[in-house]
Amino acid sequence: MTKELNKHVVRRCLDKIKSQLKVRELTYLDVAGLFNVSENTVKRMLNQDDISLSRLLTLAELCDLDAAKLLSESVQDTPEHTYFTARQDQAFAKQPHLLSYFSRLFYHQQTVEHIATEFNLSALSSYRYLRALEDIELLTLHPNNQFKFLVHPPLGFAPDSLVIKQSVCKHMAQTLDAVMAPTSTPEQHVLIKPMKMPPILRDKMWQELQDSVSKYAHIAEQAFAQHSEQPDFQVTLVMHPLNTDVFNEAPIIALD
Repeated sequence: MTKELNKHVVRRCLDKIKSQLKVRELTYLDVAGLFNVSENTVKRMLNQDDISLSRLLTLAELCDLDAAKLLSESVQDTPEHTYFTARQDQAFAKQPHLLSYFSRLFYHQQTVEHIATEFNLSALSSYRYLRALEDIELLTLHPNNQFKFLVHPPLGFAPDSLVIKQSVCKHMAQTLDAVMAPTSTPEQHVLIKPMKMPPILRDKMWQELQDSVSKYAHIAEQAFAQHSEQPDFQVTLVMHPLNTDVFNEAPIIALD
């Protein structure tokens, strides 16, 4: 089971536990007494995905839920990855600040008040952000800037997303800058190889290149992602049909 799947399974377990707590009329204060922690700690515990397994099992027992069955059903209930609609994608591509706001709310689970304080937003600005997200059907807005999400994780961009293409263009621009730089550094490596080969061999080479880069990307993410002192760099892999006409010998022109 992947780390990302674990998060979604835990969230589903906690959703079922919270429902049972309401049925049994148990308050956060009751649960706080069981764990000998503050009420705020319990709120965080029940609304984050980093809860320990022992606490999760204790909560299940408190709600008279079979822990094995709870975990099994939560795994089976885990949804397929869903994508933003074309309209949502276009809105984010046109208004990157709206995507940043939604990401803070949805992925980072920050409150409207927290975002407003961090970015010095007025109540009107907060309302307009939320209203814009409601307009593209990502949430339902209630009085006093309260809201309810209309989407659930895992949620991301489709492969043909405009936002993804914008990001790719930014990465490719940096690649072009590196290639055209008047001087190179030891960290820069460029390899361009025009080739003729049958499709079956081309596809095999591409898969091997992807596998190799993915292996090192996984190592980097697991071991070094939290180490800010490590340098950022990019590997760009592009394979595409080649128009050889652009490489034809330039015509010789008269110079008089």
